[in-house]
Amino acid sequence: MADLESNAQSAPEGNTEHQGSCAPANGKHNDCEADASGIKLFVPEGVRYNCQGCGRCCSGWSVGMTEEDYGRIKDIDWQSLHPELAGKELFFHREEEFKAGLAGHPHYTKPRADGSCPFLINKLCFIHGHLGEDQKPVTCRLFPYSFVETPSGVYTGVVYNSMAAAKNQGDLLTDQKDALLDYLALTRKYATALNKTAAAMEVKDKPKSLETGAQVDAPVESNVPFQTVELTLGTVVTWEEFLEVDNKLMDLMLNRKDLNIFQVLPAGSEILQKAIRLKRAGSPMTELRDFDPVVASDADMTPGAVEEMTLRTMFYRFFIYPMIRVDEKGLWQMQRRNILNPVNAFMVARSFSRYTFSALGAILFKHAKVPGAGNMNLEAAAKKHFEPLSKELDDYFKRWLYLKLFAKTYFGPAAAGFGVVSGYNCLMASIIAVMIFAKCCATSRKEKALNIDDIYEAYWRLDRELLTMGQVSKQESVAFNFAFATPRLFHKMLFELQQGFKGGS
Repeated sequence: MADLESNAQSAPEGNTEHQGSCAPANGKHNDCEADASGIKLFVPEGVRYNCQGCGRCCSGWSVGMTEEDYGRIKDIDWQSLHPELAGKELFFHREEEFKAGLAGHPHYTKPRADGSCPFLINKLCFIHGHLGEDQKPVTCRLFPYSFVETPSGVYTGVVYNSMAAAKNQGDLLTDQKDALLDYLALTRKYATALNKTAAAMEVKDKPKSLETGAQVDAPVESNVPFQTVELTLGTVVTWEEFLEVDNKLMDLMLNRKDLNIFQVLPAGSEILQKAIRLKRAGSPMTELRDFDPVVASDADMTPGAVEEMTLRTMFYRFFIYPMIRVDEKGLWQMQRRNILNPVNAFMVARSFSRYTFSALGAILFKHAKVPGAGNMNLEAAAKKHFEPLSKELDDYFKRWLYLKLFAKTYFGPAAAGFGVVSGYNCLMASIIAVMIFAKCCATSRKEKALNIDDIYEAYWRLDRELLTMGQVSKQESVAFNFAFATPRLFHKMLFELQQGFKGGS
């Protein structure tokens, strides 16, 4: 993949084993050496991040806080320190819900009416400026990094809900090893502070101190996730077998320069389908090494109604639902014991009607109010003829896909327990949804070419929702995993979208 000029450098070439590096030295997946702390840290190539101070990531959600976070921040007389904080309620509390496993944290910041953090002043964090970076809630200190622990080591990445990450601005992650190791240690302490079981999500003890908790060591093998990996429903492989699949996907991303994003996505699906067939036949996964995954178009590539509705459901989830959620902050700040209060009951009914009618409009009737574009016909926008994707945009889509595949955040615990096929289909739906979002924005301006700024905006919104999907209930996770478990789920939608980028009227 080529360099996307100054703000979007993509992944370099590699071989079937080269997925990244044990920063800062280049290395291969299977010969990455542990550092002095015993940690093998895999870092994606060509990915950059440093905060640029735009403040965009500090809006659209409430920041969850541990007991220690809240204890450190709550007693400061913030209202006397800045006029924008005077007379404001800065926090809300979900202790009961947290203990019952219905909330991720016991305390949260209370956002302003526009959805921004109450401590965001002049696009900068007032807590950071007044107390220092290390006094911010741990959620904020760790953002936008991701760390996924596996039997091979720890895979790191960034999420695009930071506009700096979306634009690939800052220093290369491969040049930030020491900082990444510090963030990894903090991530482990953070999990200890929340101290919840994976199954029941129940608090076992009082949250432990981030500063005085037990020494964080590399996890013992029995506690490391991914000893086995679910490819799809009913088909499970060992981690070693999965690495053969992963190496083939990385080979596709890094070496197949002849393929554009419309060819790469179905080729990835074919790799997964081949792996499923090999596993079910009892054949070795090493047979993937000689497999050519390039997909020829079927005779009939017209999407079915179920495929289209599933895609519109994801579009709604990524871009429409969050707008209502920001408007209806009172709903998700409400404590369970107060839900039958008459005022709250009215709020619940109003919110439910907004969610219902907006979902029906987008999913069944194909119309939605798209951020930045207004009321749009989603089907018409998807089919509208546009100029072919530029190489810059094609490389950008492939870089995002590479990062998600590399970071291992598209399946398993980081992705609500999705299997690999379900997670990959979600990535494909994400790319299609981003293209439709950008087409809606361009159409509203009477333009016929996608704009990179619309792509940045779309991914900033979408990656926030992918993060929250990793926190859904077990019931929701099972439903999503089942719905997305069909191989080649969005191939026809992708083909139809591709036809719209061949120019014409």
